[in-house]
Amino acid sequence: MLSPRFFVVFVLAATLLVSVATVAANVAIDFYGLFGPVRGRHIVMHFNERFEKNLLSRKYVPENFDALLIGPSTSFNIDTRNWTSYKIYNMSILAGTITELKALVDNYLSVRTPRLVIIGMYPYMLKAHGMKTEYISDRALYGVLGSMDILKTYILSWYHESTGTGTYNEYGYHEYEEVPVEKAEDAIREKASDPGYRQELAIDSLAWMEYRELIEELERRGARIVQYYHPIPRPVYEAHREFFDTYYEWTRRLLPETAVSINFNALEFHDFTSKIDHYQDDCHLSGKGAQKLGEIIYRSLLDNVEPQSLAPNPEQSQDE
Repeated sequence: MLSPRFFVVFVLAATLLVSVATVAANVAIDFYGLFGPVRGRHIVMHFNERFEKNLLSRKYVPENFDALLIGPSTSFNIDTRNWTSYKIYNMSILAGTITELKALVDNYLSVRTPRLVIIGMYPYMLKAHGMKTEYISDRALYGVLGSMDILKTYILSWYHESTGTGTYNEYGYHEYEEVPVEKAEDAIREKASDPGYRQELAIDSLAWMEYRELIEELERRGARIVQYYHPIPRPVYEAHREFFDTYYEWTRRLLPETAVSINFNALEFHDFTSKIDHYQDDCHLSGKGAQKLGEIIYRSLLDNVEPQSLAPNPEQSQDE
């Protein structure tokens, strides 16, 4: 019969052995490219964009992409995979605040300076500040060494690959589930007649400061900025035109002279914003709308930003 002391020592030793083996196995697998060579890999997310983009923004993205697209959920389904001349990672996150988006950009900046940053500006990203979860933090890194999150990643990775049901790609794009046009119509009609809509999206003062800090940091580092103003369904925009136009002017003034600003609520884009099937609700784009907007943004890049004019060199790091 084992003595109590021997039993305790045995359990502790076994636990330590299993823990070390688990950590070693996860480091060897290196699913998010944090420990070994990552250049040229194609890493796809599977379930939690905050947790996964926090990890990917630390090494995988800066070593494989020279440009970023950031924004809240309104830009999450813009697919940059087929954009030539630029290799752009979509760093947008669902219900993302400027605090969270800035943290992801800061992760990237700790490795290198992006040649180009596209900001999908929609009022939601400045309506509040702070982190919504602990997933975007240094603490989340420990989850890669052994946690339910990394186990869930392995299971979903196997499932998505075997069934072809994944909704993400290696460029950070996420495919939304489509909704009936009638549902989008109802949401648009509701927001167009909502007198409290402007207060719902009012700018938070601390969020504004973080947005300004992000713009100043990108300008200081020499990254080219392209900021586009997310296309609002025409009935919603017309009902709250003063709010959206004022928002546009305020945020545009913070941009450096070298920045490109595109207002997709201008009259020239009336054809896009007046089509209900481009939307899933009062702001989010349908698959059709996201594809069309992506094409317009890409053409705007080709018209307004010469690839050879972008600085710094793609290989430049913070220490160079």
